[in-house]
This record gives sequence, structure tokens and C-alpha cells, in this order.
Amino acid sequence: KHHHNQPTVLNGYLNLNGNEEFWLWDIKAPTKPSQMSQYLTPNRDPAGGGKKEGEAESHCVSYGRYGDKFYEVTTGGKGVDIWDVTNQKQVSHVSQIALPGIDYGDFTAAVWGLSWQGNYIYVGGTDTGLHILDAHDPLHVSVVKRLPTSNFGTVSAGPLDAIGDILVITTHKE
Repeated sequence: KHHHNQPTVLNGYLNLNGNEEFWLWDIKAPTKPSQMSQYLTPNRDPAGGGKKEGEAESHCVSYGRYGDKFYEVTTGGKGVDIWDVTNQKQVSHVSQIALPGIDYGDFTAAVWGLSWQGNYIYVGGTDTGLHILDAHDPLHVSVVKRLPTSNFGTVSAGPLDAIGDILVITTHKE
């Protein structure tokens, strides 16, 4: 019934990420997990822009910590969503950030990678390139730069990881 991509763990709880829908599970008793919450991307297009249901697949999520608060960035059909996941029983949506050229795609017009490093969020946008978001204030995240895919030679921007001052960008299907 639901499509799951990348599972992650935050503070000992399992986060299952689907097509613009997400679940947090308490797994203290591994044989008896219990769902703590479910949250959906606002303005979700269940038909996926005319394609299969929930086309904006969460190939990746990433987290940022600011003091005692935790935030999550997820894939949205037209860009990314920012969530406050501090209270994992009551996740709250903070904002949607539309990214140029992103439109419920897969090989093109899609978000495939997310990496929250310090005060920046790096987004791999297949054929649209690398999108850099300023997250100094996670309640007001904004786009500060886009580097087109042509800057990376033949690599379409897919999964990526920011580790210190190194950014690793990989292609999304190869």
C-alpha cells in the first residue's frame, strides 16, 4: 500500500520515508514496533503530477540540530520540505521550498539527494544541478545558489553527502 525508500533513525526511533509520506516508529521492542506518527507533505499530489502515485520519492532525508531542536529535510514534488521533528509524536511542517526545474520527476526534474551540513542544505537535483540552501534559521530556509549539472561533467546530481568541507555528488541511477 505504501512505498518506502530510505529508512533512517533519529534519537532511537525509526523513520520510514515514502512518496511524500513519512512514518516514525518506536522500535524499543523490535518484535512489536508501534507507530508514533505519520506526516504528509502539504500540497501532496497523490497522482504524482499525472504519474504513478506519490512520484516524489524520498530517496534521501537529512537532519539538522539547532540546540535542543531537530529538523528534517525531505523530498517534495516541487522541491524540499522542512519539518520540526523535535517531538516525534507530533511532527510539524515548517516550510516548503520550491526549486527551479523540479517537478515530480525521476531521471529529470527530481530531487535525489539531500545533505544537511551545519547551516546549509545541499540538494542533488538530477538535471537541474546542485541547489544550496541557507538554513542558518531553519524556520526560514532559502535558496542561495544553484550550480548547473554542466559543472559536474557527465554526472547528473543525485545522492550526495557533505562531510566537513567535502561534498560528494554521485549520479542517481548508475
